[in-house]
Amino acid sequence: MDNQTNKKFIYGASYLGIALAELFDEQHIEYEFIDAYAPRDRVLGKYMFRPEEITAKDKTEATIYIAVLLPPLAPDVDEVLYKELSNMGFANLIPPFEVMAIFPEALKKVASDGLLWRKPDDEDYINQQAFETVIQYFDDDRSKNLLENIYNFRKNCDVKNYIKTDFGEEYFPENINLSAGFKALHVLDCGAFDGDTITQFFNKLGNSIISYKAFEPELENYNQLVKVATNVKKNYAKASINCFPMGVGNTNKVIRFSSGDGAASHISDEGDCEIFIVKLDDSFACSEVNLIKIDVEGADLDVINGASNIIKQQKPNIAVSCYHHPAHIWQIPQALKALNPNYQMYLRQHGHHGFELTLYCIDKSRINNT
Repeated sequence: MDNQTNKKFIYGASYLGIALAELFDEQHIEYEFIDAYAPRDRVLGKYMFRPEEITAKDKTEATIYIAVLLPPLAPDVDEVLYKELSNMGFANLIPPFEVMAIFPEALKKVASDGLLWRKPDDEDYINQQAFETVIQYFDDDRSKNLLENIYNFRKNCDVKNYIKTDFGEEYFPENINLSAGFKALHVLDCGAFDGDTITQFFNKLGNSIISYKAFEPELENYNQLVKVATNVKKNYAKASINCFPMGVGNTNKVIRFSSGDGAASHISDEGDCEIFIVKLDDSFACSEVNLIKIDVEGADLDVINGASNIIKQQKPNIAVSCYHHPAHIWQIPQALKALNPNYQMYLRQHGHHGFELTLYCIDKSRINNT
């Protein structure tokens, strides 16, 4: 580790940055924050410096711990920030994976903070039997290696087993064709957020989309979704695009919902409002459905159970999030395999810290069309 007399800066105040700062506080290590884009609000009582505010002396002599992991859209993307800071005159830069290795306690703080899947006390956090069952569902090495990676990281939280990301765009990863086998697409978007996926799907699949039904229960997100859908419709006039201000699950009823958290708004008994939940089997069983995207902040398995007849009968291609609960990495593949044993499954990790883990399911009869 570097000389303790050197001045220290943590670049970034997200998960890893905050965990490192908390560790420094516990060890009575003095530090400051740097971030080029984070809000100016004080973080843990400290001022957020911009890189240009750092003195020439500190750029040369201080140690900068980079605690930012950029979205993995291309190989070596994490090196971009390192190079940018180097070009600005910062001399003693510690890249994020080295930070994790030097301060494993900080990585453990992130991995056990109780957010989404990161719940080590959950009974399904490590489930060897389920792991051994589910790994057999995958034929490609990347999926098997990723599942082993996740299992090993959960066991020992070692930076060597950090859950590696896949480069590329979520829902459209390399060598996985989510539209395989269909010239005309009928899409159900469960958890459409503010319209980001509507734009993404039409940009990628264009005129092959005949119908697109988007569900978003959070009112602010829904209003933005409608605006985006209206603009998309201008370019794809023949497509039927419908937005529904409701959630999707395994029932038809009004429930409590926690709003105001953007993409993280979710079903909660302590929620601040009520929303209507719809069961897909009861609403679209007689409609043509061949592509389902599911990202509903923890209710993902409920959506699958509520669409069991559609999945059995129409065998739609599916992209579903598996990181909202520790057990979903086992339960969701098992549920889908039970509904359609012919699904070929692919697992891809699109975000850092175990986020954006997505399962892709394509009926084996369509694999040759990928």
